[in-house]
Order: sequence, then structure tokens, then C-alpha cells
Amino acid sequence: MPIFVESTHMRRASLLLILLASPLLWAVSVWAEDTATTSTAATSEASERQGLLALLEQQTRIATKTKLNADYVPGMVSVLYGDSLEARGVPTVGEALTLVPGIEVITDQVGRKQLFIRGVAGEFSSGNVKMLLNDVPLNATRDGLASLLFDIPVEQVDRIEVIRGPGSALYGEYAYTGVVNIITYQSGQRLFAATGSFGTRTVGAVLSTSGDTNGPQLSLNAAHWETDGADVQVATDALYHITPPQAGESYAPGRPNAALASDSATMRLSYKGFSLMGQYLVEDSGDHFGTNEALPPDNNREVLGQEIRSLQAQQKASPSDTFDVTLSLSWLENIRDQDQLYLGPASLTGISIAYLDERYKETRGDAGLDLRWTGLPGHVLLIGAALSHVRIADSWWSFTNGPRFEEGLERRIRSITLQDEFLATNRFTLTSGLRYDHYSDVGEAVTPRIAGVWRLTDQHIIKAQYAQAFRPPTFNEVVNSGSGINPATIDTTEIGYIYKGDRTQTKATVFYSKLSDRITLVPKNNSYVYANAKGALLRGIEVEQETRLGTDFKVEASAGYTDAEEQKTGDQIPLSSNWQTNLGLIYEPRADATWTLQYRKVGDFNREAGDPRSVLTGYERLDATVSLTNLGYRGLTLRLGAKNLLNDDIRFPSPLASAPSTLGYANDFPQAGRTWWLRLSYRQ
Repeated sequence: MPIFVESTHMRRASLLLILLASPLLWAVSVWAEDTATTSTAATSEASERQGLLALLEQQTRIATKTKLNADYVPGMVSVLYGDSLEARGVPTVGEALTLVPGIEVITDQVGRKQLFIRGVAGEFSSGNVKMLLNDVPLNATRDGLASLLFDIPVEQVDRIEVIRGPGSALYGEYAYTGVVNIITYQSGQRLFAATGSFGTRTVGAVLSTSGDTNGPQLSLNAAHWETDGADVQVATDALYHITPPQAGESYAPGRPNAALASDSATMRLSYKGFSLMGQYLVEDSGDHFGTNEALPPDNNREVLGQEIRSLQAQQKASPSDTFDVTLSLSWLENIRDQDQLYLGPASLTGISIAYLDERYKETRGDAGLDLRWTGLPGHVLLIGAALSHVRIADSWWSFTNGPRFEEGLERRIRSITLQDEFLATNRFTLTSGLRYDHYSDVGEAVTPRIAGVWRLTDQHIIKAQYAQAFRPPTFNEVVNSGSGINPATIDTTEIGYIYKGDRTQTKATVFYSKLSDRITLVPKNNSYVYANAKGALLRGIEVEQETRLGTDFKVEASAGYTDAEEQKTGDQIPLSSNWQTNLGLIYEPRADATWTLQYRKVGDFNREAGDPRSVLTGYERLDATVSLTNLGYRGLTLRLGAKNLLNDDIRFPSPLASAPSTLGYANDFPQAGRTWWLRLSYRQ
């Protein structure tokens, strides 16, 4: 897939960057000449760090739950390293994921991050991706989401592992179009802080013991960040598009209520084979563009609250050289609150209540046992068993002055996983797997996978895989369905190729997927309900390229194209974009000075059936970052940069309004224009 960049925009970008960056680059060169001694030490440190990153890549576990090089696992796995993300000016996990081909992250009408992989977009409930933090799944059964993870600052992140495509054969529910595992730092010492446009500010720390590695180890990784939200304006909302016009009741034109405050923390205690880990994420935000496409009052008030608490105890043992056992017990709470969520006037909603309060809490307990046996020559056998229990512990909303969901509503899950990695020859590995899940409320699912990895030479690798995945209906979909609703399923066949040269690495994947019983919103009685839709077909290609030019330049590029077609109508799946491209230029004249440019272009977004608007034009964004390491003190790093240098008009697609007869935001959801930021970190 070629990377296409419009020449007009590139000329504008080049001129702007020369004007902005020339004085700074001159200062960097003068500063670098005065720090030659420090640079020598920094070069050694950088070499050690690169060696560590190579080791981590060899131990990626996400695709098989066994330690393998990322290039040798079934399917295509992308690994994003925290150090590289920081150097490229990436602020959060959500933005980091857009560097992976075939992925787009957008913000919906109430400010939640939605992750689309391979063109599979979602409506109000969208549990299409399994989200893990330090190997612990955090998806809520209410809606299948774990959107708090997208706002974790990258300074907390060691690496992000991403599977594109079905992952249910290992991970079960919600591993429908992909799996994301965020691994945070659990060793070392670090402090960091940041500031930027719109009152954005971040502080955080990583602290850990550094004593005897055979003794107890304790680590804490915590951060807080907040922002007032982008200063964008919307001209009209849904009130302008009903008959008779109700503009007098609208807060538009105006600014969306996009304030946000986020906290994330992980504490881990380990001793020999035992570990105890607690994780806490909380976020309070404004109601952005409003739940019914009626612009809320611009009062900079935090309306929506989300909270995740998890605790996991894990014991690993190796009774013999060929037998490993892992026992895990975990507890998870997902909490949602709404404090005076603006619904809009009665002329829009047809109800008398203009503001809504809600509280919701679900609890989940999991027990899992994994057995790994290597006693059979050429085979690595994995057997897993798990029990899960999800229950709604609290539910209330002011709309009916009573429970929105039935308190005590529960789901019990029993799972068995089987996997065999068979080294048929020194260069060919066959991985086969099968998982069985039984749900107490929505039936059962059997998801197989078979994959081959053929290492033709040390430079050329060919992969092939067939896998199935499923997504059970969420609590929200079960309660708000017109009748019975079935799990959604997906069947995917893909072929991949990897070339590993001395200075170039290329990865390419072609895939074909068939979606059945896709869960979607359908109109009914002037409203919407969840139901199983006709199937869809996905066909696409993804390419990743990394090339070193001399000793100072590196180019990282990726592109993904998906033809996501509804079987019933032949239309493209709504709210998604068919293609995304990334181009990164990294210039490192010295080990302690780095300059990066990051360019992203996204194709047009598709509309829903019945939407009279034309497709939403895609966007392009150019970012620049300068990093100065060991700035006057070993371990101190200053990074500064700007995003959307071309000040492109970036908009995310707005759906049709809650009532099928209204249009909602005719001009979609505008995003931030040109912004600046500064980040300072110290690593011991």
C-alpha cells in the first residue's frame, strides 16, 4: 500500500517547519557541541536501552501466551515501545494505537474513545476489542468497553502489544476484531510532568525497589492529567433540524463541554513466583456534544464519571523442567456515574426531564488456571480453564427514579482453552487452538484457530492463519433489544509476509473476514433497539515499513486499507474510514538530540443508511517533536512539540440523532486545531 501525501500540503508543511524549527535546530547544534562528554555516556545508555527493547520483543506473549519473538507468532502483532512513542510526541495510549495500520480512534458524542480495527465501527455499545492492562482484562460487561485505558499517559507505558484480527481462541469474549495489552513500567525510578494547550497538564511517577532481585519487589506507577478541552465551536445541533425550528431552545452555536481529568495507577508486589497487583483508573469528564445531539451548556463541568478497580493475585510454579503452572484470582469493579447529564428540551426528546442522574456498578470475579507442558518433543501444549461471575451490584437513574438495569442481573462464564505449538521442522511452526465458552444467559461459543509460520530464511517469513471470534451481547444490548439477541461472530483468513533486512523491515498482511449476526442499532417506534443485523464482508491489506537511512535518519511508515461491506445493502459499514496512513521521520544527529515529524492521513468516513449527508471528508495531521536528553543533568529529558501544524479541520463523524427523523450535528464533531505542548521527565 503506497503512502500518499498531497504535494500542496507537504510544501506548506515544509515551509512552516523550516520557519519554526530552524532556530531551534541551530540551538540544538550549539548545545550538542558543548555536551560531547555527556553524549558519549548517553550513547552507551542508548545502546543498552536498545538491547533491552530487543529482548522484550523476543518475549511477546500476547499471541500465544508463551514467550516468542513478535515476528514468529501466529498472525501479525504490532509492538509499540514507550520510549519510541515519547520521542515521536505521542501523549496517550489512544493516540499511540493510531500508529498501527488499520486502526482509528475517534471520540463519540459524549467524549468516549472508540477503537475501530479493520473498518469495524461501533454504535453506542461496542465491545469489539479485548482491552488488557498488564495482562488483566478490563472490559465492562455493561457495554464491552474499557475507554479509560486510552487516556493513560505514554510516560507510564513500557510497551503496547496489539493483535489485529480475531483473538477469541485465547482471550474469549470481546476479542472480536483485536486484542490490546498495555504493559506499564514496573521497575526503575522516574518522574515526569507536562503542560500544553487548553490548560492541559500532567504529573506522574514510577517508583520501585532496587534491592536483591531474589527478595520482595514493590513498584508504583501513577499519573494524573487534566485538560479544559479543545476550544472548538459548533454552529448547529439537533434542535435546528426539527420542525418547527427550535433554535431558541439551543445552546448552539457554542463550545462543547470537553473538560477531562484522569488518574491511573498500578501497584505491584512480587516475591519469587507470587505477585499481587492492584490497578485503579478514574476519569471525570464533561458531556462534550451531548447524548441526544443537543449541545449542553458550556459550564466546564464534569458530568460523566468512570472508575475501574482491579486486584489480581497470581502464583507461578514449575514442578519440573517441562511443566509450568499459573493460578490467577482477580476481582474487578466497573463503576459509572452521571451527574446532571444534559438530555435537551422536551421539544427534542419528547420527555419532561432535561437532566439525568445515574449510578451503576458491576463486579466481576475470575479464577483461572493455565498449564504449560513441553514434555512432548517439538510441542508446547497450553491448557487453560477459567470461571467468571459478573453481577450488577448497583443501578439507579432519575429517568424513572428507579433501576435502569435489574440489580442482581448476572452472567456466569465457564471456559476451556487448548493450544498446541508444534515445531514441525526447524523452520515451520504450526499452532492450533480451540476455546469453549459457556454463558449462563446467552448460550455458548466454540472458537478455533489454526496458523502456520514458515521461516523461509533468516530474512523472509510467511504466515497464514484462519481464526474465529465472537462477541456476546452486553448487558446494555440484552436489556435494550427488541427480542432475543445472539452473539456476533467473525471468521478471518489472513496471509502475512515479513522481510527482515539489515536496515529495512517490511510487514504485509492481506485478510478476508466474514461477520455474522453483527449487533447493531436499528430504528423501532421512533427510537432505536439492538438487534442482529445481516452479515458483512471485510477485505483488506496492511503494510508496515521501517528503514534506516545512514546513521541519523529512520523512516517508519504504515498503511491500512479495508473494504468493509454490508452484505444486505452493499454499503460500507457506517462511521468507519476505509484507509489510514502514517509516515514518521526520525532524525537523531546525536544520541541526546532527536527531531521527529509525524504525518497521518485518514480517508473519508462512511455514513449510516438513511443519512442524507455526503461522506465526511477525512483528515490529515502533521506533528513535530524535538527531544533533548541529558539536558544539563544525566537522565533529564525535555521534549517540546506541536500537533496539527497545518491546522487542518479535523472532524469525527456524528451519527444520526437518537430520533430517526432528526439529523443531529450536521457538521459533525470538530476536533482541536493547532496545539503546542512541553514535557519534562527524569529517569534514574
